[in-house]
Amino acid sequence: MSGEDKEKSMAIIEEMEDEANRRLRLQPGVLDVLHFLAQRGLGRALMTRNSDKSVRVFVEHVRQLCADKYPLFSQQPLFSQIITREFLPCKPDPAPILHVCEVWSMDPRDVVMVGDDRVDMMCGRGAGAVTVLLANEHNAVGHAEHADHIITSLHDLIPLLLETTV
Repeated sequence: MSGEDKEKSMAIIEEMEDEANRRLRLQPGVLDVLHFLAQRGLGRALMTRNSDKSVRVFVEHVRQLCADKYPLFSQQPLFSQIITREFLPCKPDPAPILHVCEVWSMDPRDVVMVGDDRVDMMCGRGAGAVTVLLANEHNAVGHAEHADHIITSLHDLIPLLLETTV
């Protein structure tokens, strides 16, 4: 792909990300999960194939919602690590999780990768992390074999974390 074609393609992708941010609807339970993790002093990383710019808009939107519901987030960041498509190699390579584990001084086996895509599960599995698939009607088939656990709502993640030694 030529430089000009790549620039055009990236402009299209960024416009799609901007539109997605305008239509943003959070997964039910995401604020509660973030709060649960923060209360326990657990690390929270965001790994996405979106751009830095798109993620900054997303994180600010979520931070405002969280701060309204949970004042704790007016005093601390939502995520201590944010990995975007600019980080190479990207998912499904395990490098993003391994990088976060190195920064956190954690063994990947003590980390949980929650995602809704096969590449999320492959990234987590490749790093040795526990994988949790957030399943829906579009991803349950073909992705489950890469997951250690399957949930259908983020509300299900808190009891899973409490009842297991993940």
